[in-house]
Amino acid sequence: MKKYLLLPHLKIHNANAISSNYIIGFPALPAWLGGVHALERKIKCCAGLAEVSFGGTGIVVHGYKIHSHRLKGNPNYSLAITANPLKKKGKDFERPPIIPEGRIDMDVSLVIDVTGVDVVQESDLVAAVKQILPVMRLASGDIMNMSDTLNITIHHIDDDEAKQYRELVSELMPGYAILERRELLLESGGAEDYDVIDAVNEHDAMDDLLNLLQVNEVAELDDNKKIVKWSRSRSKAGWLVPIAVGYKALSPAGKLSEQRDGSYEHQFAESIVTIGEFKALHRIRNIDELMWHYKCTNNLYVCVNQNI
Repeated sequence: MKKYLLLPHLKIHNANAISSNYIIGFPALPAWLGGVHALERKIKCCAGLAEVSFGGTGIVVHGYKIHSHRLKGNPNYSLAITANPLKKKGKDFERPPIIPEGRIDMDVSLVIDVTGVDVVQESDLVAAVKQILPVMRLASGDIMNMSDTLNITIHHIDDDEAKQYRELVSELMPGYAILERRELLLESGGAEDYDVIDAVNEHDAMDDLLNLLQVNEVAELDDNKKIVKWSRSRSKAGWLVPIAVGYKALSPAGKLSEQRDGSYEHQFAESIVTIGEFKALHRIRNIDELMWHYKCTNNLYVCVNQNI
């Protein structure tokens, strides 16, 4: 029997919406799994909970509002950027060197695989999470829930028990889980895995990703060549979105003369972007489909949701 910690309806304010160099929207997956890992480390410091371990994490979105605006007559949206207070420099004032851009407010639930806790310790774990979670940050955003408003529960699910899974899902509906759809890129002829560079084909993975996200609009004309109807279609069905899932090394790890922290090795890296899908919970067959896990190799740090 597996145990799952349910953190329902976390109200996150000003989360980071810029997940990679060219994606604005849903925060990167390492931000969510990193927040769960930070929560685990804090939980381990509590009395009697040193053996607690968090495994896979499921992410369910109930609502969101990105900070953006659109001028009248302009079809394009622009980010709503705050003007932070000036910073004094000598006799003059200047803007702060780092201004947060691309923020989003979200209503999110997390489902966390838990091990190392028995039935007696479950109440202690729930109490510790209620105390620690409100003072943490998730995806660079502030958690607005107060301790007494968090309805945190632990669910027990057998490997073949569908009823227990439905009870867990009923507490999360309505909502959409973010899933990995990397197999769509594989079907397009891209690389077999994140650590394989597709240098043989005439097209690259970016072309395949854009083709999957492309929305085709076709006009239907009558006998007089007037438009009577517009139809929209995509190459694949589903609410497909680009998601940032991790990083790939561009250089070997080593020390640099001017690096910020000399106690750690330095390594250049780039973001890894793939195809994801927001899928309604009633269309997900079992809880394993929800879970995201880390995958780490010598040159790869990525979050995966599928075993491809």
